Amino acid sequence: MILQSGYGNSGDVWSLTDTTSPAVFPALAETNRVCTYDRPGSMITTTNASGAPTLAETARRGRSDSAPMPRDPADVVTELHDLLAADVPGPHVLGRRGCG
Repeated sequence: MILQSGYGNSGDVWSLTDTTSPAVFPALAETNRVCTYDRPGSMITTTNASGAPTLAETARRGRSDSAPMPRDPADVVTELHDLLAADVPGPHVLGRRGCG
């Protein structure tokens, strides 16, 4: 399963929860192979507090390499496809969170 965040966030947001239920990433990872994908230009919006991911006061630059901007949807799809084809055997299930 591939988890991709929207609204410029990095994949860290999949490890956040504001309920007593487990966050999406750790819950799915109990029984599945799960990868989060940070698109170029994404921002890390979490930090660790006592070992638990929480929202950070300020966002910081993501881990992905920089890419020429602007990029259109076809560029984004091609980048993810190329990455998956090279490193992650299928089948793939894509989950998306947020908008933007």
